[in-house]
Amino acid sequence: MTNEERHAQILQLLNEKKSISVHELSSVLLVSGATIRRDLAAMEQAGLLSRSHGGATLLKSTAAETAPIKYEQAMLRERRIIGELASSLIRPNSTIFLDSSETCGAFIPFLKQYNYLSVVTNGLKNALALSQNTTAKIYFASGTITPDTDCCLGSDTVQYFGRFYADYAVFSASGVTEETGATDTSFEQAALKRMMMQNAKVKILLCDHTKLDNTFLCQICSLSDLDYLVTNQNPGYKEITKNGHTCKILFPEETRA
Repeated sequence: MTNEERHAQILQLLNEKKSISVHELSSVLLVSGATIRRDLAAMEQAGLLSRSHGGATLLKSTAAETAPIKYEQAMLRERRIIGELASSLIRPNSTIFLDSSETCGAFIPFLKQYNYLSVVTNGLKNALALSQNTTAKIYFASGTITPDTDCCLGSDTVQYFGRFYADYAVFSASGVTEETGATDTSFEQAALKRMMMQNAKVKILLCDHTKLDNTFLCQICSLSDLDYLVTNQNPGYKEITKNGHTCKILFPEETRA
């Protein structure tokens, strides 16, 4: 279950109960209390709920039909911040590997400033956004389309990406921590992102604050394997260096304190 899916379930439970405890959420969603508390903190910051001692309550102004919309609007703002920061790393006349995530989708509009880009992606929505918002030459991967994610996955998709070499691999993850690195809920997604990294010069991970301090089943890479981690909040650590390679952390200056 992704962070977004878990947050949506928390909102649904709150809409039914109006208030709920960390213990109850942890039992229903099968995650630790620490994960639930991080979720509630992120959702409170987005204006979706109010934290109480040992749990959370639904804001009076948050109706059932508007809460998911408010959440998506808040996340869109956060992702745009990340997309703009990440776009400063790109140069014209480059080739980019791009995954199917909504975070990478928010990065696409900022590519219109660059000429002569080539982009290889497995995301249906992101391929369409590239064609509508940029002049990039688009390569769409073969594979099996999964309805829940609107993207191609599987061994054919990995092999397709393996035929290219890119200047940049730009991708997201379900979770990221300093200790476990970038992880995903899907083995197929993780395998594809490892191929992107293998065949790219610069590796750029885009993750909003809800992904920080979360670990999932399938490891993509260690932070030290990346060149950049781009996020919308201070993750609490700076550069990560291992075996002479450094991963730089980019986030807005106003969140530095």
